[in-house]
Amino acid sequence: MPDSTAAAPDQILTPHVGGRPALPVMGGSSGDQPQGGPNDPLFLSPESAPEQVAEPEDKAKPDARKIDDLPRWAQAELRRARMEAIQARKAAGNQAQQGPSSEELVAQAQKDMARRIGTALGVIAEEETALDPQQMVERLTRERDAAAKDRDAEKDRHRRALIELAVHRAGTKLGADPDALLDSRSFLRNVRDLDPDGEAFTATLTEAVQKAVEDNPKFKAAGASGPPAKSGGEFTGGPGGRASDPEQMTTDDFRAWRRRAKSSSDSSEE
Repeated sequence: MPDSTAAAPDQILTPHVGGRPALPVMGGSSGDQPQGGPNDPLFLSPESAPEQVAEPEDKAKPDARKIDDLPRWAQAELRRARMEAIQARKAAGNQAQQGPSSEELVAQAQKDMARRIGTALGVIAEEETALDPQQMVERLTRERDAAAKDRDAEKDRHRRALIELAVHRAGTKLGADPDALLDSRSFLRNVRDLDPDGEAFTATLTEAVQKAVEDNPKFKAAGASGPPAKSGGEFTGGPGGRASDPEQMTTDDFRAWRRRAKSSSDSSEE
């Protein structure tokens, strides 16, 4: 009796894999089907195939792996990070023991120098709060600007005094009333911007006085037909109160004389 398990001539059987018989590989045409049925020992139905069971997880192993379980490059990175953290802590401790840094020492030295300079210049007193360099610069700048403003104001007052003195001199020569000219706003507007140090100052001022007298006879001095009348009283601004020549008066003498002349005029009007 022929063996029912024998393979057909045109079939090739594959070996068993994983304890499970492999299905025969057909060597014939695409229409050939494997022989055998449920009673065939080589037949394996899908229902009879064993289920694959997942391997149990190793619960004893923690999620966080040890450094030794990591790759070598990861182990090197972790060790390097730990070493840097240790060095940083040591450096912070050494810094606390050594005191302020070099930058802090430089900043403190600058503040001390600014305080000493300010004290020496009289900008700050000993009991005042020390200023930092920026505050010192701002304070010195303000004081410099204020001093420059005062100088400009004093120069302007001196210039006006020179103009008024020149008006008195020119008016005396031309038979004009200097006080009347200086009390005239229109005349002062014409001469207030003149430069007493300019080469044409005297000629320009003389021309302005002549034009003012010609345009307005009230600027003529009383008795201008004779010798030039003394206007506003004698000049007594010289030393000892003696009369002074307008040509030789200084601006300080002229200012003092103007103040006395105005005071006398105001008293007479009362």
